[in-house]
Order: sequence, then structure tokens, then C-alpha cells
Amino acid sequence: MMVYEVYTIGHSNRAFEEFVRLLKQYKIQLLIDIRRYPSSRFRWFCRDYLEANLPKHDINYKVFSTLGALGIARSVKPLEDISCIDSPTYRAYITYLLINEEARRYINKIVGFVKEGITCCLMCCERFPWRCHRYYLSDFLLVLGINVFHIIDEERLMQHKGSRCFDYIKANVSELWRN
Repeated sequence: MMVYEVYTIGHSNRAFEEFVRLLKQYKIQLLIDIRRYPSSRFRWFCRDYLEANLPKHDINYKVFSTLGALGIARSVKPLEDISCIDSPTYRAYITYLLINEEARRYINKIVGFVKEGITCCLMCCERFPWRCHRYYLSDFLLVLGINVFHIIDEERLMQHKGSRCFDYIKANVSELWRN
């Protein structure tokens, strides 16, 4: 049986060189930006800079802003039975991933890349995954049979074991997700 893996990283306030070193350390071939708005006060983490400079390091870059969470609570009413977390934003984000067809397509694209053997890393801005929406997106990937590893720094790699909402997500991901 094949073992499938994906990584996540938060750019935080790292220098670009440190960021690239981390990606190279884990042999990342494709960085997938999952910020709703791919910009930063650190210019080297803005979309244009990443598009221009990551390929120089043999790392491809794609933006999947559909999977971003910023502002999602203003447009998505959380499902009432989500009691695993108090945060309205994360409750809305979990709801969004469960019910939105476009989000499902992008998650399935990630699964497809991984199953093709492409070493992918999902990027947002928070260094620690438990402070970021990618923690809950990781639950979806785990349900779909993808092992998730969070890159914290050069010496810390954390395997995703599931958030407090993992059981809820697992119980609610439809069979359509599992094909």
C-alpha cells in the first residue's frame, strides 16, 4: 500500500533564504499558497515575489486562495452541530470545506498532486499550525488518506494526528470526498 504525504509550513517572519532552506530540507517540489490573499508585509512572501523566485530554487508555486480562511466567517454560517471548537472563524472554515464544491475541487487537486508523487507543501502565514486554518485542512487530508507533516523549523517536524475537530470532520466528509 502506498503511503502518501504532504507538508505544511507557516512563513511567519522568516528570511526568504531560511524559508527556502526548509523547503529544500524536506525536498518540496511544489509550494501551494493557501492564503485567501497571498500577500505579506514581508515582500518576499507576496505572490509576485514567490512566483518569480521559487522556480530559481527548483520549487514550483501555485496559489489556491479558495482554501484560505481570512474573512470566511463573514460569508459562511457555521453548521450548528460543530461543537469541537469555539472559534467562529474555524467553525465557519470547517463548514466551508464540507459544503463548498470549489474548495472540494482544490482539496482533490492537492490529493492528486500527492498521488502523482509530487512532494507538496501547503503554506500560510502562522508558524505554528495549531494557530492556523491549515490545521483543520490537514484533518480533511488525513481523512482522505494523506499523512500530514507540519514544518516548524529545521529541527522540528510535527506529524498531524488530528485536531479536536478530526472526529467531526471524519464523520461528515461525504463519500464523494473519498474517491
